[in-house]
Amino acid sequence: MSCHKAQYISAKTCIAGFIGCCLLFSLIHCTSENPGDKTPKIELIGLSKSSMIQGDLNQDSLWLEFRFEDGDGDFGFGSTDARSEVFVYDERTQSIYDRFKIPDLPPSNGALQKGNIQVLLFTTCCLFPNGIPPCSNPPQFPVDSLQFKLNILDRAGNMSNFIFTEKIALLCL
Repeated sequence: MSCHKAQYISAKTCIAGFIGCCLLFSLIHCTSENPGDKTPKIELIGLSKSSMIQGDLNQDSLWLEFRFEDGDGDFGFGSTDARSEVFVYDERTQSIYDRFKIPDLPPSNGALQKGNIQVLLFTTCCLFPNGIPPCSNPPQFPVDSLQFKLNILDRAGNMSNFIFTEKIALLCL
């Protein structure tokens, strides 16, 4: 009887060992997979309109929408961190036009994060040659052209690719 019991324990041990090996293999298999590109990617979806009236105090605005994907899931600093994640540049001046924080995202535990983001961009002044003051309305320059460049930053400091909007007509009224 003790011999039979020993065989039963060996069979149990063998099954447990087999299950343990399978689990270990699946863990090794999961962790060796590439979790995704660590550099975030963005793609322009579009703008809500193609023109704005110039102004210096938010007289006009448009929505810019883009798609993001972060392969290792570390996009978004969280609401307790003051750092911005979205950066918009004015191509006329090559300077930052605006920056934005995104709302808190659910934890991704290193998994791919993706979604769409909309940002509201307020108007700006027309820029003119020959020392003409910005935000004036000289008859010889009724329209300026404005183009935005945008990128995002993840928690590891990885900057995404840049996307560019189509040119926006800035009406110098």
